[in-house]
Parts: sequence; C-alpha cells; structure tokens
Amino acid sequence: MNGARRLLLLLLLVGLLAGCGVKTAYNNADWLAMRWINDRVSLTAEQERAVEAALDQHLAWHCASELPAYADFLQEVKSDIARNRITPATLDAHGNRAGEFAQRLLARARPSLIDLLASLNDQQVDELIESFEERNREMAEEAERSREDLQRERVLGMEKGMRRFTGRLTREQRERLQSWAAELEPTASLALQHRLEWQERFAEALAIRHQRPAFEAAMTELLNADNSDSRALDTRRSANRARTLQTFVELHRISPERQVKRLQSR
Repeated sequence: MNGARRLLLLLLLVGLLAGCGVKTAYNNADWLAMRWINDRVSLTAEQERAVEAALDQHLAWHCASELPAYADFLQEVKSDIARNRITPATLDAHGNRAGEFAQRLLARARPSLIDLLASLNDQQVDELIESFEERNREMAEEAERSREDLQRERVLGMEKGMRRFTGRLTREQRERLQSWAAELEPTASLALQHRLEWQERFAEALAIRHQRPAFEAAMTELLNADNSDSRALDTRRSANRARTLQTFVELHRISPERQVKRLQSR
C-alpha cells in the first residue's frame, strides 16, 4: 500500500472512531456499502441478498476482532501527542499500522468481493467498467489543471480536514500548508496512466470470471497490488509522503495549546 494511502487511512480511521463515529458507521455500514455498490453496478435481488449476508458477517467479525485493536491504536496516538512524540518516524509507524488494519479488512472481504464479481452478467460487467470512466475523466481534468489550482485545492482540503480535529488554523499554519502544497511533486498524469493499465487488467480478469480458479488468482493479484508498475509514480508518491509527514510534524510543533487539547479530546 503506497504511503499516501496509508496516511489517508490513518486519518480515515481516526475520523471513523471519533465521537459517535463507531455507532454511526455500524448502524449504517450495510446501507452505505450497498449504495456504493449500486452506484457502480445494478445488482439483482439474489445478488443483493448475498452481499447483505456477507456484510453482516464481516461487520460482526470487525466489531468483535478489530475494534479493540483500533482502541489500543488510538490510545497510542493520544499518548504520543500528550508526550510530544510527534516525529516523521512515529507518524510513519502509525500510518503503517492503519494500513495493516485496512489490509486485514480487505483480506477478510476479498472472497465475498470475488464471489460478487464472478456472479455478474455481461451487461453488469459493461456497467461496472463504464462507471470507472467518470473517475477517469475527473483524473484527466486534474492532470490538465494548472499547478496553482491544484495547490490551492490541496491547501483547502487539508485545512478542512485538520479543522475537524484541531479547530481553526493559525496564519502561520496556513502559510506552512501553502509551502507544503507548492513542494509536492505532480502525480495526476502518472496516476491516471497506472489506473488505466490496472483497469485494463481488471477487465481482462472479468472476461474469465466463469473460469473460477484462473479468475480468483487474477483478481487476488489485482486486489493485492501494493505499489504501481510505475517507478516514477512510486518515487513521486514516496517523496510527497515524506514531505507531508514532515509538514504534519511542523504544524504540530507550532500548534497553540487549544489545538492540542482539541486533538487529544477528538
């Protein structure tokens, strides 16, 4: 799993578990998952029943087996904040652990996902592939945007995410975010190229979905892919991750006491 995804997963997990996040997520996870799937492919009644049954099993497992580990994880993060042990190394470790949580969840859900994909008819396959095109167009538009526009959007997005945990940012912090956004290497074109190549292999795998052993092997490989096939993309992502980790450390270092207290509370 690449560094950027690990960082995002760390934020996602903290966000999910903050406040009433757990209750909200578990009360609505099946509905949210079904809505996400149906936005991409129209399922038959039989397929929906199978997905709902699988979701119930995965949620029961997750609640019993994973949430205690999440609680320990959040306690460690809180302890590092309280003891001012926020360094690139500690953030890296927390990001890696968040990635491990996600990998365990993916490993648990993978058989059900493969079962669903294997059950699709030709029309559903075409619909699923077509649903990818909207995101492809968005990524193509992003690749064509000016560097200034992308920097501005990154700053706004990061500031919005941080405000949820720390409250309003200081002028010094916003200026540091501006520097961070300007330092990031562009990845949109390379990421789109990687996505299209992965999508092509995904479509090839779906074409043999009725040959179960071969399909399962192909799909497992696709879903297990850690890094891209592009050394240039992986290099840029790694550099961006290092810059982002360092920026988080600097932002925390200049955080006023009100932000630190709010972060610990969240």
